[in-house]
Amino acid sequence: MKKDVLIFGLLILFGFMSQTVSAQNDLATTNPEKYSGPIIDMHLHTGLPHEVPPGIPSLCRPEPCEGDGRAIVNSGELMNRTLEKMDSLNIEKAFLSGVDWKAVQEWKRAAPDRFIASPFILEPGEAHLEKLKQEYEQGRFTAMGEIGVQLSGIAPNDPALDPYFKLAAERDLPVLIHTLGIGPYTPRFKSAAGNPLLLEDVLKKYPKLRLFVENAGYPYAEEMIAMMYQYPQLYADVSTITWVIPREAFYDHLEAFMRAGLGKRIMFGSDQMVWPEKIGAAVEAIQQAPFLSKEQKEDIFYNNAARFLRLPDAKKETGEKSPQH
Repeated sequence: MKKDVLIFGLLILFGFMSQTVSAQNDLATTNPEKYSGPIIDMHLHTGLPHEVPPGIPSLCRPEPCEGDGRAIVNSGELMNRTLEKMDSLNIEKAFLSGVDWKAVQEWKRAAPDRFIASPFILEPGEAHLEKLKQEYEQGRFTAMGEIGVQLSGIAPNDPALDPYFKLAAERDLPVLIHTLGIGPYTPRFKSAAGNPLLLEDVLKKYPKLRLFVENAGYPYAEEMIAMMYQYPQLYADVSTITWVIPREAFYDHLEAFMRAGLGKRIMFGSDQMVWPEKIGAAVEAIQQAPFLSKEQKEDIFYNNAARFLRLPDAKKETGEKSPQH
C-alpha cells in the first residue's frame, strides 16, 4: 500500500514539474528577453525610388492584403519623423540612401553623426558613374547602394554593374544590393534576376568587396546560405521582410539562417521609405522572435553591423575590441 502511494505521489510530482517546465517554455516564447542597447539600422531611405501620393498605406505581401500607416512624402517632415523614431528606439546610426542625392545630403547635414550617406543606384550608365565618382572624391558619400537595378530587370552579374563594384572595391565601400525574389511592382522587375547565386561572379572577381544583401535574399534561403558559407565577406540584412510579409514567414526565413550558424553575419534594417512607423515594427519583429537569445539580438541589432562597418568600438567574435580604421 505504502509503495502504491509513493508511486502515485511521484507521478503527481513529475506531472507538476512537467507542467511547470511547459509553462516556463510558453512564457519564454510569449515574452522573449529584450535587447536594450544601441541599434544600427543598415537599411534606411529618404523616400521611395518612385513617386507616390501622400498618405498612401504601406506596402504588404502577399496580395490581397492591406497595409497600414500613411506615407509622408515631404523630405523634411519625413526626416524629422525618422529621427524621432531613431531617438525613441535608441538607433544611433543608419545606412541612408535615396535616388534624390540632394535629399541624402540634406539628411546627412542635419545629423552628420547619425547617417552613413549612400546613393541609391537604379539605372547604371557611364555618365551616371562619372558623376558618382565625383561625389566620392568630394566626400559626399561613404558607401554604395542600395543598388536597386533589379527593379529595372538587371541582374547583379550584368556587365553594366561591374564598374560600380570595381569602384566600391577600390574605395573599400560597404555596399547594399537588392538581390531577392520580391520587390516593388515596377514594370521591369524580375524575380529571376534576384537569385543570390548570381552574385558569385561578383564575389570571385572582387573578393574584398564588403557586400550585404537586402532581406537575406528572401525567399531564396538555401541559395543565400550557400553563398554566405562559401564567401565569408558576404553579409545580409533583414529589413523589409520584418514587416511587409506575414510574421511567421519572416521567422521561418530568419530561423533558417540562425540554424545554419550565420547569426554573426545577419544585420538589422528597417527599410524605412516613407512610413517611419515601420522602423518600430522592424525592431519589434526582432525583439519578439522566440528563437533568438538576448545575445543573438545584440549581434543582429548592433555587433554585426559595427564589425561590417569597421566602427571603432566593433567587437570581434572573440569579444575583443577591433583596431580603429
